Amino acid sequence: MTTGTTTAPLTPGQARLWLAERLTPGEYVVQSAVRVSGPLREDVLRACAARLVERHEALRTVVDDRGPEPVQVVLDEAPDVLSAEDADDVDARVAELRARPFDLRSEPPVRITLLRVGPEDHVLVFTYHHIAVDGWSLAVLVSELTELYPALAEGRSPDLPPAPRFTDHALRARPEPTAALDHWRAALEGVPELSGPRPDLPPPARRGGLAHARRVELPAEVCAAVTGVARDARATPFQVLLGCFAAVLTGADERPAAETVVGVPVAGRLDPADHRLVGFLVNLVPVRIACPPATTLRELTDRVRRTVLDAADHADAPFDRIAAAAGLPPTPRRARLAQSVFDLHPPAEPPRFPGARTAWHPVPPTRTRYEVELHLDFTRSGATGHLLTSADLFTADSAEFFRDSFEETARRWAEDPGAALRTIREVLA
Repeated sequence: MTTGTTTAPLTPGQARLWLAERLTPGEYVVQSAVRVSGPLREDVLRACAARLVERHEALRTVVDDRGPEPVQVVLDEAPDVLSAEDADDVDARVAELRARPFDLRSEPPVRITLLRVGPEDHVLVFTYHHIAVDGWSLAVLVSELTELYPALAEGRSPDLPPAPRFTDHALRARPEPTAALDHWRAALEGVPELSGPRPDLPPPARRGGLAHARRVELPAEVCAAVTGVARDARATPFQVLLGCFAAVLTGADERPAAETVVGVPVAGRLDPADHRLVGFLVNLVPVRIACPPATTLRELTDRVRRTVLDAADHADAPFDRIAAAAGLPPTPRRARLAQSVFDLHPPAEPPRFPGARTAWHPVPPTRTRYEVELHLDFTRSGATGHLLTSADLFTADSAEFFRDSFEETARRWAEDPGAALRTIREVLA
């Protein structure tokens, strides 16, 4: 193992991902890719990558598991994480890069690959392990790359503030989240152990992690209607669409007590000092949603709004501790507490390079860590994303069904938010 002088314990979230990596290598490898049309200097890009790795400890950190507990070790020297190569089949090469796991004990948790497609046509691929980079972190890195490239190309010093150190975050004393756990014990009292859709297939002894992925699209008129419902309810489009998703997950359950639990990612950056921090800080909170057949979208949105706000106020407890507080035992054959996940956010901006056009190159997801996941980029001009189902538990037809049901539920219910859920289901049947 390459050594370093700065060490810190893994955070609770990192420890969970470290264990997952031991059980299923590659499960938490994530990718983003950018198409660059126009001039791009490889030497400047390499200097930018070196500067990013030098600035952010998490990008040059390995895990030492030789002691009683694994610890993170920041490498003394910033490794070279950028490689460049010619590529005829970009999508095939991106998939190959994704399929290669990280050895977190000996190599940095990020790889940047410049694929040369033509003289002024490139695809820049970011492949990283989630233990070091979350969605917020990626936005920080993209922003800094946009600042670094023109500065280094012109031979001037970039105007960037000092980067916070992830080891400081990991070492920062945190009080036991007693109040948060008390909240979750009450909020999750009597919660069913399993509340997601009924699988098509028996759970395997060991999850493979592969997903059926289906693209989701909500046109501008649907997003405008969703925004209107949210405005009238003093809520957000996220809360409206979370309610629609919960309605799909409960399916044809006609019981007045029909409910589901959906995991919602939260940034985990309550301290302003962490806003420019690169590392894994994201947490998952469970949102318990009752979907009785007589409820309307207005009523459901109000219920979801209050539940989401309560969850955000108590989001400092790690998800595993929340599940334990709910009294639910580990479920190795099924996802614990929340079998489904929902995430919605504004579209991220790609990095910009002088004289070139940039756009995100689509990287279709191939793996899922939960049983059903819905990820959306939302604007008033439309929403796009993917619905994923676990290939271990659901057929490809079920992925199509969930996707179609969500799109139609969002469209019809947002047009008529006073209609009962039962009525919407009858129309869709």
